[in-house]
Amino acid sequence: MGKIVWLASYPRSGNTWTRAVLQALLAGLAGQQAAADLKALHHSTTWEALPGWFEGLLRQPLERSTKVEVAAVRMQAQQRFAERAPGLVPVKTHQAFARSQGYPTINAKVTAAAIYLVRNPLDLVLSTAAHLNYPLERAIAELNRDGYETYNQKGGAYEHYGSWRQHVTSWTATPSPRLLVLRYEDLLADPLAGFGRVAAHLGLKPPADLLAQAVESASFQRLQAQEAAEGFVERPASARVFFREGRAGQWRDALSPAQVEAVVAPNRAVMARFGYLPDTQS
Repeated sequence: MGKIVWLASYPRSGNTWTRAVLQALLAGLAGQQAAADLKALHHSTTWEALPGWFEGLLRQPLERSTKVEVAAVRMQAQQRFAERAPGLVPVKTHQAFARSQGYPTINAKVTAAAIYLVRNPLDLVLSTAAHLNYPLERAIAELNRDGYETYNQKGGAYEHYGSWRQHVTSWTATPSPRLLVLRYEDLLADPLAGFGRVAAHLGLKPPADLLAQAVESASFQRLQAQEAAEGFVERPASARVFFREGRAGQWRDALSPAQVEAVVAPNRAVMARFGYLPDTQS
């Protein structure tokens, strides 16, 4: 049986928040303080694109390697952190469950389970634009770009996103008992219920008070305060802050009708499936 629990999502869909809650929960279950710690997040819930996982598998540094070279060894890299983990290991990924450069993006042989987070793309483009200091039009264009991929850099291997609809469909089109699909908006509305489902999916049975403590320790306000006091290594230089607002429905006051239509038009079917169509277009 595999050891990796994929925490998968299109970027800016609540992945880091989920990792922080799991970090606190797993610490509490191990008899330690149930508290989220951004400084130690990579140690408790790793990211599959981190350069360290590719060391020794490539002939040259990651940032000078081609996408094909990285894609060819990605399954080995994923097997590496599965082999080194004593038990289940939560692993962040923004990869679509697909093929890239002729190779799979996800190693199914070392996978135990997956949690997929989906977020309303109308809010997602606002978060992406702020995070990467993009104009909204660019964020929308990338959201809609089929086959979209990032690039290899010193801080991490390239990732194959595809468009938002491709990404969501790649993970959620085929139901599986090993897959839990959660809407970011539902987690915001009732985090105890949502993260209770996450714990149950992983076979964890935390006492109610421990689950509540873990969720509270990773509240948006607490993570914002940690970032303000100590920084956060995952925040790109382009972003003023990583934890921006953590609020649903921002698009209603921020997007023009034309921008709403630019998001909805190519993504209508998937948005309808998850209840994201604006009332006027339902």
